[in-house]
Amino acid sequence: MTADKDFIKSLGLIGYTARIRRLNDSLMAMGKVVYKNLGVDIEPNWHLILLLLERENELTATEIANHLFFTHTAIIKIAKKMVGKGYLKTYKSNTDSRKQMYALSSLAKKELPGIKEILELIARAHEQYVSPGFIKELDNIESSLKQKNTIYRVNELLENEFSIADQISIKPVTIENYNFLKKLITKIYRDTYAYLWSDKGTNYLDETYSRENVEYELSNKAARYYFVCYENETVGILRLIFNLNNKNQSEDNFIKLQRIYLDKQVQGQGVGTKLFKWLAEEFPRYKIWLEVMDSQDEIIRFYEKLGFEIINKTQIESEYIVPRYKGMFVMQKDK
Repeated sequence: MTADKDFIKSLGLIGYTARIRRLNDSLMAMGKVVYKNLGVDIEPNWHLILLLLERENELTATEIANHLFFTHTAIIKIAKKMVGKGYLKTYKSNTDSRKQMYALSSLAKKELPGIKEILELIARAHEQYVSPGFIKELDNIESSLKQKNTIYRVNELLENEFSIADQISIKPVTIENYNFLKKLITKIYRDTYAYLWSDKGTNYLDETYSRENVEYELSNKAARYYFVCYENETVGILRLIFNLNNKNQSEDNFIKLQRIYLDKQVQGQGVGTKLFKWLAEEFPRYKIWLEVMDSQDEIIRFYEKLGFEIINKTQIESEYIVPRYKGMFVMQKDK
């Protein structure tokens, strides 16, 4: 089939995922033939686990899945085949009998040097048709999808609410609902935080929630900005910034919970707890951190119950902050 008759290729972005699948299937099949022709009885992707276990010595299926970003089910399926072919050994953990460990077998250790030579040959062959730009673009796609997957992006384009827990949903903030955002946050913030400021928070609200600043924040591709809804009523906001560590430097696998403000009317309804549960389930490989006023003992205890720990101190630099309330704690919850 000629390229101009390739229907999937003609679809552009609508068909690119099918092209990736088709390319993957082709490369996997060719790799299997290469292994067979060179007398090695392994399948494509097995080398990932072999190399990982060479480095780590032993791991559970869950740990392997986390390292490779594969599903647990996929790892169990591959590992079962590898055990059957004698490349892996499996046994109960010495420290926790509930854990099933995997490690390289004597056969794997014997054949691994030869497998590495074959992998080097394959890599050299790939160099002939895979450009460095392609690898960089793969990095960009993977990083972007970790921050915001297709489901969220479609919902954002439609400005849809989507459920994250019973009676709780979130909806993307857009510049079109700026006036509603400003009115909502002014009420929520002053009800809870006005005492922190000599001007009741007016300067903070005017600067942070000016139309210009909201437009700027919405343009940040590494951030998500949501309304929080409870029982079909908008009761707060949530803003996350991805790949920003607790020193405000760029680093993968960190999320800064920059803002989470909820109306007093939903306090005690479990909304905050369910939001944090959703964050933990949605982003299990990320460390989440936030800043909290050091004078807010009740909120600090709430975060501590969720697994956050105080790791640093900082303070607000503003002429409007009441001096005794300048202090803040940096709190972080690891994966």
